[in-house]
Amino acid sequence: MRRGIMQVSIVAAVLLALGGCNKQAEEAMKKQGEELTKVKADAAKADAAAKAELAKANEAAAAAKADLDKATAEVDGLKNAADKAKADFAACEQAGAEAAKAKADLEKAGADCAAALEKCKAELSPPPAPADAIKAAITGLMQAQYAAIDKGDVDGWAVGLAPDVFFIGSAATEAIAGKDAVVADLKAVFGPALQNGGKFATKSAGLVIGVSPDLKAAWVADELEITITIGDQVMPLPFRITELFVEKDGQWLVVATAWSHAMSDADAFKAVGEGKLPAPAAIADQIDAGAEPLAEAFNATVNDVNAFLATIPDRDDAFVFGTAAEEKIPGGANIKAAFGQLVQALSVTTTKNGGVRAGIAPSGTTGYIAANLDFGATVEGNKVTVPYRFMGVYINEEGAWKLVQVHFSIGMAQQQ
Repeated sequence: MRRGIMQVSIVAAVLLALGGCNKQAEEAMKKQGEELTKVKADAAKADAAAKAELAKANEAAAAAKADLDKATAEVDGLKNAADKAKADFAACEQAGAEAAKAKADLEKAGADCAAALEKCKAELSPPPAPADAIKAAITGLMQAQYAAIDKGDVDGWAVGLAPDVFFIGSAATEAIAGKDAVVADLKAVFGPALQNGGKFATKSAGLVIGVSPDLKAAWVADELEITITIGDQVMPLPFRITELFVEKDGQWLVVATAWSHAMSDADAFKAVGEGKLPAPAAIADQIDAGAEPLAEAFNATVNDVNAFLATIPDRDDAFVFGTAAEEKIPGGANIKAAFGQLVQALSVTTTKNGGVRAGIAPSGTTGYIAANLDFGATVEGNKVTVPYRFMGVYINEEGAWKLVQVHFSIGMAQQQ
């Protein structure tokens, strides 16, 4: 019985234990269910959040794609614009090349038209007068002389001199016959300046050119300033120039020339009074063949002022250089009037001093005279005699020798 009771007790204990276990199990299961429900809720919440994020990401992706598509479209637009700009630039370059070619063609056409017009003018216009053509040729020869002086080229200056040229220079000692002697003299005068690096520059006041009636000779007058610069030293040398050109074998050559500096009458009279005026170099008698009638005509008038003035013709191209700077007179009538007044005011006399150099052009109608003259004048009651050098150009008009170019000068001390 005890055994039975014990079994019953064990069974009861077991049942009781089982009952307790079931209760714990139920509670555990309940707790697990609650946790599962919570997990599910959390999972559902997380899933909802994930879906929301995914939707948001999808929206962002869609926006980004839209932006990308827009940017791609803009890039394509820029590329198209660049391609168009490149094409436009190429078109501009081509248009520029075509415009340049058109301009060149137009300029050529203009030049062709201008040349054609000048040709037409030349064909339709009368030829220049012979005297004008000679003046143009002589102008070119004088400009060539001046260009040679600018270079300090004495030989270049002397290219157009005749072998037997006669030269009166600014120095009292310069009365020189022959091209070689003239060149040697000028090289000696200007050599020191050239050796010291001197630079020469010329400025012409303007040529006065006359042409002989037979068109075989021409005479020139000019005022030329030659400025010599050596370092900081600047030396302006104002010259008056006379040159006689004659045509020889189709070439224009200088057969006589005079270069001088002006001196006022007051300075000349003072220098004579003080004994400071150098005597001019003597000029010996030398009469070229054919020049005898000219020399005779000069000798017949030189010591008679009025007869001397009467040999000046009423030609517009006659010209005189007196010794003073202001004494430059164009036109025969003007020359006779001006010197006539001077003769009366100063009781002027002229006397030949020494010999006569006389040259004649191949044509026989134009020649020159070079001589020394004593120029007498009465100044404030005192008789003064000034040594003049004279170079004159004569033409033969109807058998009489007429004085068309006169160059009076006073020789000065040579300056190196």
